[in-house]
Amino acid sequence: MSTTSIIILAAGKSSRMHSTTSKVMHLISGKPALSYILDTVTSIKADQVLLVTSPFMEDIREYVSNSYANIKHIIQEKSLGTGDAVKTALKELNKKGKTIILYGDTPFISESTINELKESSQDILLVGFHTNHPKSYGRLITYDDDLLEIVEFTEANDEQKLLTHCNSGIVAIKNEYLHKLIPLIKNKNAKGEFYLTDIIKLANYHDIPCQVYNVEREEVIGINTREDLSLAEEIMQNKIKTRLMNQGVTIINPFTSYIAYDFKAGNDVTIFPNIFIGNNVSVGNNVEIHSFSHLDGVTVEDNVKIGPFARIRPQTYLSKDVKIGNFVEVKNSKIGAESKINHLSYIGDSEIGWETNIGAGSITCNYDGIKKKSKTSIGNQVAIGSNVCLVAPVSIADRAYIAAGSVITKDVDEDDLAFGRAKQVTLKEKAISLRNKHGQ
Repeated sequence: MSTTSIIILAAGKSSRMHSTTSKVMHLISGKPALSYILDTVTSIKADQVLLVTSPFMEDIREYVSNSYANIKHIIQEKSLGTGDAVKTALKELNKKGKTIILYGDTPFISESTINELKESSQDILLVGFHTNHPKSYGRLITYDDDLLEIVEFTEANDEQKLLTHCNSGIVAIKNEYLHKLIPLIKNKNAKGEFYLTDIIKLANYHDIPCQVYNVEREEVIGINTREDLSLAEEIMQNKIKTRLMNQGVTIINPFTSYIAYDFKAGNDVTIFPNIFIGNNVSVGNNVEIHSFSHLDGVTVEDNVKIGPFARIRPQTYLSKDVKIGNFVEVKNSKIGAESKINHLSYIGDSEIGWETNIGAGSITCNYDGIKKKSKTSIGNQVAIGSNVCLVAPVSIADRAYIAAGSVITKDVDEDDLAFGRAKQVTLKEKAISLRNKHGQ
């Protein structure tokens, strides 16, 4: 039975991105670019997966080891090109079987395309694409159905640069030919590197047939610059939003909102314009997320209304029929069913029961200003008046009332009314003398 190996090349630097972060670790819709291809590769169950990185990319190896099983790490000691990168992995490959070579910075290759490469009987099958904007992609030189040569953009003449049939870099090749051809690659080019693309010309020289399997350009977009990263983000955002809308989510203006790859939503969810939904967000049915709201790491049950201008931070749980209004921030808190926080409030490190109302401008004072954050507990059917400060740790029991403008530092029992205000002092007509003093 023939075996399939996959080599993922991820040793490239971020020089054109002007970044200290490897280009394969830049985020696309909340997930590193490398993760997309690793997820796809994992799903097809190859016999072995080899990831080639540079010595200084310990962060990548650590991330992959913590997130994926059965990935073998290969280190390319010097940056001598893609051909050299594959050469470092040769010792791990059997003489029999097939190898598919992928790229960590080409994240959107589909499972169906990889399966096509896997099942193909061709000796060498390269993934190509047609585009009216070929930019700096290598050009494919073909004759009828045969691929004769790949010309790198930096090596192409003016006539070749007019070609619109381009190289993705992705190739499937029988191992016997990979072992034969890789050692023959030379570095006689403008960059002094060993180009994997030279394998096609070498194969034709040795009468090994090469063919092209064409896909849409979006599937093989490479990420080498910030502009490429932006285009990849646009592609993934379109995929995410199309999937959500097909599942019953209304996105009023998809072009103005950002939604992370792992967002989960029930039916009849409405997302208004200008929304940010980060990682680890899950919402139930009939949820409304109004404009200029920011959600990150939050679980939302059915029939909840959020915003506009609300910020819901990680480890927050919003129960059924909760209302979070404008300019409200909630962090690390559980809000009980049918409770309302409608205006200009901050709730942090708190637990609020059901049918409780938090008045405008009220806050939980959860931080001592040095290092400790304390919890606020508010029971069921509690009424917190406007502009109240609850100084944690503090507990407000069921059905208690807190008068507006209070600073509460002690626990309040069930059905009690609590207030804590400085005594108001009114000086009769004192305003007149103040105006006269200042010449007003």
